[in-house]
Order: sequence, then C-alpha cells, then structure tokens
Amino acid sequence: MTMDEYEVIQNVSKAHHDFSYFAENILGLKMEEFHKEPLKYIYKDRFILIKWPRGHYKTTFWSVAYPIWRAWREKNKEICIVSSSLEQSMDIIEIIQTTIEENEFLKNLRPKEYQETWNRTRMNLTNGNKIYLKPFNSTARGKHVNYLICDD
Repeated sequence: MTMDEYEVIQNVSKAHHDFSYFAENILGLKMEEFHKEPLKYIYKDRFILIKWPRGHYKTTFWSVAYPIWRAWREKNKEICIVSSSLEQSMDIIEIIQTTIEENEFLKNLRPKEYQETWNRTRMNLTNGNKIYLKPFNSTARGKHVNYLICDD
C-alpha cells in the first residue's frame, strides 16, 4: 500500500467517525468551536434541540451537512426534513442534491439516473438511503424515520 492510499483510507475513516472532520474536509465548511459543541450530544442522545440565533449556520450544518454525513456513512436509513414551509424544505433538499452532485467524494451516492429520479421533495441514494421532506402539518404524523431533522 502506498502512502497516498494509506492517507486516503485514514481520511475516509476519520470522515466516517467524525462529523466535524467530514464537514470541514469533505464539504469544505468551517466549523467554529460553538458549532462542535452539539456533537457530544448528537453522538450519544436520540433527541436534541439546537437553538442558535439567526445567521449561525444552523441549516447549513444540521439540515444539510449532517443528513449528508449520515446518508454517506450508513445504509438503508430514512431521513426526513421538516420545515415551517414547503418552500424552505425544498430549498434544503435542493442544496443537499447539489452538494452530492458536485462533490467528487460523494459521487457514489448518486444513482445512474439521478437527474430523472430525484425531485424537489425526495431523493433515493445508491446505498438504500432516502432523504425526503415533509411540510410541518398533520400529514407528517405517523411517519417512522431513522432521522428527523426539524428546521425553523
């Protein structure tokens, strides 16, 4: 094994186990210390609430980057994104789709016919994961998902 191959394996392993490493090194995001604070809870608790002021990148980290990380590292999971408006939810899923489309590291998540099968409310990935959105209303009740992301 060459040194380059060894480094790639190490980087993949770090990205797999550490969300902040994934966000910074794979997605190119800059995480401040306060962005990393919720990680100690995310790794061990089933339910958490992150409440930060406007402009602190809650959506970027927790509604876009975090679902992408989960979808990349796990298989056959359902990730549902709920927002106060359908338009805001569709914006989030569009950012997730664009990120996966444009990031070479994530290309293995794209099905061959992804441009025909992904839409503004749902995407199925090659590893069996599904990311979809639901508006915040009574039709969202009764859904059983692995990850529920509530954004504003």
